[in-house]
Amino acid sequence: MVNLVDNGLLQLEGEDWAFHRRTLNPGFLPDKLKKMVPIMAGCTMEMIEKWSSKEANEAKRHEIDVFTELKKLTADIIAHTAFGSSYAEAKQIFELQQEQLRLAKQIGSKPCIPGLRFIPTAFHRHCWKVEKKIEELTSEMIERRIRQRKLNQKDMHGDDLLGLMIDAMDNRALGLDKKLSMGIADIVGETKTFFMAGHETTATSISWTLMLLAAYPEWQARVRDEARTVCDASSVPAPGSLHRLNLLSIVLNESLRLYPPGALMTRMANKDIRVGKTLVPKGTVLVLPIIAFHHDQRYWGPDANEFRPERFSEGASKASQSSSPVFLTFSAGPQFCIGQLFALQEAKVVIASILLRYRIMVSPRYRHSPINYTILQPQGFHHTKAQGAEM
Repeated sequence: MVNLVDNGLLQLEGEDWAFHRRTLNPGFLPDKLKKMVPIMAGCTMEMIEKWSSKEANEAKRHEIDVFTELKKLTADIIAHTAFGSSYAEAKQIFELQQEQLRLAKQIGSKPCIPGLRFIPTAFHRHCWKVEKKIEELTSEMIERRIRQRKLNQKDMHGDDLLGLMIDAMDNRALGLDKKLSMGIADIVGETKTFFMAGHETTATSISWTLMLLAAYPEWQARVRDEARTVCDASSVPAPGSLHRLNLLSIVLNESLRLYPPGALMTRMANKDIRVGKTLVPKGTVLVLPIIAFHHDQRYWGPDANEFRPERFSEGASKASQSSSPVFLTFSAGPQFCIGQLFALQEAKVVIASILLRYRIMVSPRYRHSPINYTILQPQGFHHTKAQGAEM
């Protein structure tokens, strides 16, 4: 058993989920997200400058392993914006979580034998060792932040996600209602959740979007022209201009429809319900195949498997032919993804910044083979050719 996320929003239910959600919501308010744009842009420019250095030493046209590069970038962004840290400081945590994904894939490919996961085989001991090390490193990062807060009256990162959770933990230390507080285990769980969900899924989404823009150069040109019109003279997206990137928004939505990072979603029935003619008893875990909903011709028409961003031109609610929500990348209802706006904002900043400096092409070595590796991602390496954009 590999616990990729635990004690976090993705697994909590009932009052615990409601409290964690209320605690973390302020970290994703629009005004807070706008303040993160310069950080996202700064991290992106650091990556692009490294690409430019490589370009100066090689031919003007060169290949970049986009997926690997973007995983580092999105990890750096979530570390800076949510935890007052950086990719360099949290590098070992991210690398260990990648190892957990690999281990989860191995477990998923084996037959399920009840009780086997409790037997201390060499494989299971390795799984437990990786999980323990992640918890130790995460706890050290949290405790370091707590010590910094005690030394400094003013915490410069006080209202980021980690700061909000530490405030909730302080409620417990002050003897306030435990239902309105977090313990260290809760904070470790949420930190692991956001480290995993906050960078792996976004990196995958941006990678698929760049691949589609490379495959459809006419859309790439249109999105680039829009970015040139919207972005300021320094060619960096500004907080107040992202909402004007309309073409990029519909391209992102279509990419998320065709390649949802989470191909499956689970929900538990909290009471007896009836789905059509089928009775679903309380406590039943339902597996919802998001990717099947997104490619179903009953909802999206005969061109459901085609790249047609214009279907989202009037918004996600009018993109399908269904009266019920079938665009489920960020879930739906009360438990929709808390990081939806964060992820879309980050994707816009990164993609616009790249397109303003590079033309993207699919490498001849690339073989299109998506695989559901806990997250729907490209199998093997994901290369694109990057050619300096006309400035």
